[in-house]
Amino acid sequence: MRHQSDNPFSGIRYAVFGCGHSDWSQTFHAIPNEVDRTFSSLGATRLVDMGTADAAKNQINGEFEAWEPGLWSAIGDEYGEEHAVQAEEFEIEVKTEARSVGLRQNVKQARVIKSERISQEDAPDERHLELELPEGMEYRTGKLCRSYDNCSGVDNNFPGDYLAILPLNPYPTVARVLKHYSLPRDTLIAVKSGRFPGIPTGSTISLHDLLSGYVELSQPCTRKTAEALAKHVSATASSSPDATDLHNLATTDYESQVLSPRISLLDLFERYSNTLRTFPLASFLQSLPAMRIRSYSISSSSLASPRIVSLTISVLTAPSVWNTSTRFLGVASNYIATLEAGDTAQVATRPSHQAFHPPADVENTPVLMLCAGTGIAPFFGFCAERAHLLQSGRELAKGVLYFGVRREVDVLYAEKLKEWQEMGAVEVRYAFSREAEKTKGCKYVQERMWEEREELVELFDAGAKVFVCGSSKLGEGVREVVEKVYAETTEKRGKSKTKEEVKEWFEGIRNERYAVDVFT
Repeated sequence: MRHQSDNPFSGIRYAVFGCGHSDWSQTFHAIPNEVDRTFSSLGATRLVDMGTADAAKNQINGEFEAWEPGLWSAIGDEYGEEHAVQAEEFEIEVKTEARSVGLRQNVKQARVIKSERISQEDAPDERHLELELPEGMEYRTGKLCRSYDNCSGVDNNFPGDYLAILPLNPYPTVARVLKHYSLPRDTLIAVKSGRFPGIPTGSTISLHDLLSGYVELSQPCTRKTAEALAKHVSATASSSPDATDLHNLATTDYESQVLSPRISLLDLFERYSNTLRTFPLASFLQSLPAMRIRSYSISSSSLASPRIVSLTISVLTAPSVWNTSTRFLGVASNYIATLEAGDTAQVATRPSHQAFHPPADVENTPVLMLCAGTGIAPFFGFCAERAHLLQSGRELAKGVLYFGVRREVDVLYAEKLKEWQEMGAVEVRYAFSREAEKTKGCKYVQERMWEEREELVELFDAGAKVFVCGSSKLGEGVREVVEKVYAETTEKRGKSKTKEEVKEWFEGIRNERYAVDVFT
């Protein structure tokens, strides 16, 4: 007869789940098997057969999940259901609008339908993006609404010609901040006091999330912030040459050395890293402006695709002015470049300038469109709408598109433009800056305008509306040609004008028959 002392674990219930790797065959599950035998030999009672998992199969979690319900069932049978762990339903609340609400940006989520590079590999990165607008959000290629004065132009319920996007800072830019302060990516910060855009006092947030979505990291450093840096260095390292440099950057050299070259606070940190490493993180964050939305010309037709909106963008990346090891990355364009089909973006429609819309009388008003590069964006929408109207049986006055790019292979949407030209929706005239021999010897749009000025005068005399979209350099070049053509034409007609009269005439047609949408 076995003595009670031989069963010291009598009355104890147990269960064992063993993990191991079958490659170690001699010791595979040796320990859990020994534990199971020992407990049993000492009088303990097994609740459920031992469970095992083999790491070689890479299914440890799955094998445990298959074994676990039997354990809790046995516990319930042995001790009552109140002792068995009941899996609670996992409840969460998804708040996708938290950032936009905090930043006071009236945007909604749109689903990305298509995202693709449309430029050559050896050319600047240019992208085509299509998004499905959320319910209740509209846009128009034409006028904002029947009575423009009745439109607020800011509510998402009103259609518009720009798509505003709330972006995220590129990670390489965020990483520069973390590197400066020697902080890991998973750093958390608690807002103890003071106001911060979108982050309430008393809350905790990932520093990475804050730097990514709540502040502008690439905007030019303000004079006030430059002064704060100079004071900090004067107080902590007054004998350093950095103190003098920063004082000059905050005063006499601010316009030429900071504002004009668009030097950011982060750029200053990196240039004067030794003396600014002790600049408080809280002061750095408080010096940054809140993240803002960026607006892009819509490049689709609301008649042809009322719920699908497209953008044509150039991804901005350039060498840093001061630091050759880093690059300036455009915030929104690089964010857009990361989007893929199925992703979501926070967007809103915004009205374009009242004058920058196709004419209402499409049958009798010719259209002259002038652009370069991604300035094609609004005109791609204009042409899509003209093609849609043509297919619907409408007659159209003449439409001419002057499009400047580097080479023939760099033409964006070449096949579509060819299709629309063949159906009579638009006539396309190119200017290739590196293959001028293919475009009447004209490198730029304004040169080809001058070459074909007699036809353009006829179009203008017929009531044409003129639209220009592209860089400020293009806008200025086109304006010079328009004034030059006007001066020549009036002289031929015996009505010579002075330079002042020419400029006065040009100002008179602006925003009426001549609309410009330029960007830097």
